[in-house]
Amino acid sequence: MNNITINNNSIERKLYNNQPVVTFKDIDLVHERVSGTARRNFYKNQKHFIENEDYYLVTVENAKCTKFVHSNIPPKGQYFFTESGYLMLVKSFTDDLAWEVQRQLVNCYFREKEQTYQQLELEPYKLVKKTYKGKPVMTVNDLVYLTDFEKSTLNLHIRAYKIGTLLEKSELYKFKLENTNISNRISSLYVLNFDEVKNILKYFGLLDKCNNEVDKYFNIFEVKENKDSKAITLLRFYNLINLERSLNMFFVDKKLKEDLTEVISKKYIELGLLDKPCRNLSINTLEGWNLFVKKDEYKRDLIK
Repeated sequence: MNNITINNNSIERKLYNNQPVVTFKDIDLVHERVSGTARRNFYKNQKHFIENEDYYLVTVENAKCTKFVHSNIPPKGQYFFTESGYLMLVKSFTDDLAWEVQRQLVNCYFREKEQTYQQLELEPYKLVKKTYKGKPVMTVNDLVYLTDFEKSTLNLHIRAYKIGTLLEKSELYKFKLENTNISNRISSLYVLNFDEVKNILKYFGLLDKCNNEVDKYFNIFEVKENKDSKAITLLRFYNLINLERSLNMFFVDKKLKEDLTEVISKKYIELGLLDKPCRNLSINTLEGWNLFVKKDEYKRDLIK
């Protein structure tokens, strides 16, 4: 971790929005002030500060930064002060130590070469695959990333149209066990399936823009592979049916026919179409009827 020592106190180098920044904690530490001093000075004179020039307020909702930011910012947000904001904040610090610290911080921190700082925006927000009860889902934060909409706007739409599934308590706990990247601080969240995500994007006119990324996230290509697999299974199924029927086209004694039928039934087991070997698969038997139903199920799946 890249640190710098000011007045015998070490603080972490930070760069936000391509500018060196410091926090309330950093300021109190290097100036050897009681914790909370810098914060009180800011709130007392906040009207003189310009947001996004003298300081940045980074919240969970608007932060699309690294895990460092997400894991450390408090619920109400984290203030980061630029050089101008810092100098305004410590304007009332007039003792000898304050003047020396200001000089060191400006020369050795704010005006140091950019590459020495820890960049808080090293990588953009990434869609990490999440599942609920084994099926892929997205969260509202994922939709914030896709749409660039405010989280509050999306939550309002979800509640108004009763979309998604609200996870709380035990269900949220299970979801966190299933998805280790979810913060333990979260007490509730909505999850949305493929169709719900598509409907939201369509409502806001963003379906064409986000379609490919959503399809990739939900792995819709796996659906095609699944259908291809079922097509192969259906073909093998029909081959076994035809083989079974051929037994009736030739004179075969009962025992041999039953032996061959049992061999065929074991192939059905391999396909997942039977649970146990059978020596009679005519449609008048339970096993034969179940096979007939399975064939129709596969047909319906293939034409969906």
